[in-house]
Amino acid sequence: MTEAYPFIIKFHVIFSTIFLLTALWVSVQSLIKFIINKEYTPFDDRLSRSYLILLYADLIMGLLLYFVLKRPESGMDIHEAQKYLNIRFWAVMHVSIMAFVTILSQIGRILAKSTSISKKKFKYAFLYYGTSTALTVGSVGWYLFNK
Repeated sequence: MTEAYPFIIKFHVIFSTIFLLTALWVSVQSLIKFIINKEYTPFDDRLSRSYLILLYADLIMGLLLYFVLKRPESGMDIHEAQKYLNIRFWAVMHVSIMAFVTILSQIGRILAKSTSISKKKFKYAFLYYGTSTALTVGSVGWYLFNK
C-alpha cells in the first residue's frame, strides 16, 4: 500500500490547490455579490455545490492518506510525534482544522440553501466559506512559515 503513497499525496496537493482556488473564488464572489446586492443564481448554487464536492473529495483523500496509506517512517506514537512540529502539524493540527472546515462549510451550505433571500444566501456563503477558506490558508501558511 505504501507504494501508492507518493502518487496519492501529489494528487492530494494538486486537488487541494484546485479546491483552494475554487474556495477563494466562491468567497470573493459571495462578498462582492452581497455588497452589490445581486440575485442568487443557479450558477451560484452550482459553484457552492462544487466547492463542497471538492472539499469532501479532498477530505476523503486526506483521510485515506492519514489512516490507510501511512508513510513507512510514521511508526512513532502520539507522544513522540508531539515533539516534532512537522509531524505534529500533519498528525494533529491539519486533520483537526480540516475536519472543522468541512463542518463549517456544510453548515454554511445548509443555511444558504434554507433561505430564499439572495442577500442572506451570499452573506452565509461568505461568512462560512470565507472563514473556512481563511482557516485553510492560515493552517497551511502557518506550517510553511514555521518549517
